Amino acid sequence: MKRTAILSAGILRFISIVCVAVAIALIYRFALLISYSGFDNIKNNLADTASAFLLGTRFDLKVFTTLLSPTIVFIALQTIFKLKIFNKITQIYAFITLLVFVLALIGDYFYYGFFATHYNFLIFGFIDDNTTAVLQSIWTDYPVIRVFLFIVLFSVLLYKLTNIIYRQQFARLLPNNGSRVGWGSVVPILFVPLLFLAVRGRVTHFPLQLREAYFSVNPFVNDLAANCFFTLREAVKSYHNNLLDIDIDRLLQESGLEDMHLDSLSLAGLVQHSPCNIFLKENPPHVIVIQMEGMGLNMMNLDSEKLNILGSLAKELDKCIVFRNFLPSFEGTVYSMENLLTGTTITPLSETTFINRLNTLSMVMPFKKAGYKSSFITGCIKGWRNMDKWIPELGFDNLDGMETILHDIPNAVKQKAWGIFDEYLFEQIEHRLANATSPQFIYGFTITNHTPYETPAHYARPKFEIDESMRKLFLKNDEQMLDCFHTYRYACNCLGDFIHKLRNGKHGDNTIVAITGDHSIKGMIKSGDNELLDKYGVPFILYVPQKYLESKIIDTQIYGSHKDIFTTLFNLALSEAKYYPFGMDMLSADAANNIAINFEIGVQGNEGIIVNNRYQPVHVSETQTFDTKNSEETLRTKARRIEIISKYIIFKSLTGKEEKR
Repeated sequence: MKRTAILSAGILRFISIVCVAVAIALIYRFALLISYSGFDNIKNNLADTASAFLLGTRFDLKVFTTLLSPTIVFIALQTIFKLKIFNKITQIYAFITLLVFVLALIGDYFYYGFFATHYNFLIFGFIDDNTTAVLQSIWTDYPVIRVFLFIVLFSVLLYKLTNIIYRQQFARLLPNNGSRVGWGSVVPILFVPLLFLAVRGRVTHFPLQLREAYFSVNPFVNDLAANCFFTLREAVKSYHNNLLDIDIDRLLQESGLEDMHLDSLSLAGLVQHSPCNIFLKENPPHVIVIQMEGMGLNMMNLDSEKLNILGSLAKELDKCIVFRNFLPSFEGTVYSMENLLTGTTITPLSETTFINRLNTLSMVMPFKKAGYKSSFITGCIKGWRNMDKWIPELGFDNLDGMETILHDIPNAVKQKAWGIFDEYLFEQIEHRLANATSPQFIYGFTITNHTPYETPAHYARPKFEIDESMRKLFLKNDEQMLDCFHTYRYACNCLGDFIHKLRNGKHGDNTIVAITGDHSIKGMIKSGDNELLDKYGVPFILYVPQKYLESKIIDTQIYGSHKDIFTTLFNLALSEAKYYPFGMDMLSADAANNIAINFEIGVQGNEGIIVNNRYQPVHVSETQTFDTKNSEETLRTKARRIEIISKYIIFKSLTGKEEKR
């Protein structure tokens, strides 16, 4: 037999095994649907259900082709040496892979019946808990013998099926038209791009990811699309993150800050209170926090007449308080979000077993205790980075993601990669505010200003002038930079239009808005390693009606970072609120000597700059003169003090060793 025919036959066997796996996975999804939902639950979501099956098939193809891909090596060896042993090895490997695939699906079927979710980190309770007791529960609660007999029978059938497939020569399926290039040559050529597509899951943008399964307002439909191998991989990652080293005694011993008397600290002793304010009790403001994707100072500082990248936001900044000596807590979106919403310097807590204790750290709870209704609103899918699990644990009454916005705003337009364009997120915030019957706390998380940079079709892109002096700052070519500029401007426009509409609407005099970036724009603009604020900085923008600014001190030159935002809001909007001292009130006299700290990169304050994730080498600002040694030690001590107190609060709260606030 010709080598091309051998190669094509091997490829067709590969495809046949993949088809068997996909068919089994399809049966598994129907079993999930019938057993745990029924058609009544999805009759109003038939289109989404059909999409879930199609998306699930893409997940299955990605998983199984990846698992089966090592057989390509044996197919190649058989083609070269024409030895049947390689065909037999391939058959055995395919059978084992199919069997593992089936066992995983069966296990997930029963796991879902108990936990109402696919595999997650709780599966490791089999090891970490009383294993004997777990086994006993499985024996009493599940038809173990029947399942075992089914697996044995199915294994025999799978082996026979693979045997039939690998004995098939497929010669009659490969007719030769008499030319030099017959079907036997075409099959390998077509196979390569098809395999690449199956393993990647899509042609454009990023490879297929689990977060894309969360597209429907019906949670079960989302689960129907998800693949248990994907969730199992996330479970393994979460399990490693669960091994969080919480050792309070060692933290205290290694702090090196004897003057803090850490051994006598308690959570109750650390709790701070905002002042009693009768006006705030009688006139509670709505509070909105906006986390803008990629709103970095490295882009904002480029705004000019030639490069008007702030759009409508530029005029609104004149009506706001803008702090520019400001750093994000981390360099990743979800890490900054966790720090903002819980104060944590240890991330990601949302992927650990401490997820159900995050309310002990929640920045939402002081608002809840003051009678506020709370909403988390984002343009991305709710399942991104486990948000659908940990955001509700913080105490939010509502979680609105892409699915909700598409449902509430029929004309909303999706991006190609991440979710809903920013303008519709702000429209959803306006919707929540317009229907409010009590004070609202709303946390908005935008997503548009992220690679791949994209603006909606209806957005009119202005013409930007780029000269040589600007071009020297770019790390990308003009076309890439223009896409970045336009997306940044679109996001700023959406924000500026929102603030303008709010200021001039019925809630303009009773709503406080706090805005910051999650991190700076990365990989686009050059900057020196020691230019901490220019390279990593983000703005902190506050819109505050005048009546809420009485007795406040406004100095926009002071330093600050994400840790300070909620402390500022508690003192600005709430009377007698209890909170932990993660940060400083940026509108108080105490903030004069505050510092900006990024827990990955470094710290900056009046004393100078220290650039390093552990605050090691010092870089002195050229605009300041001081005793470098003393200033360095002062700045280092300030940063260390913040980190130690934060970790102490987190450790104590998560381990439940002291009462909640």
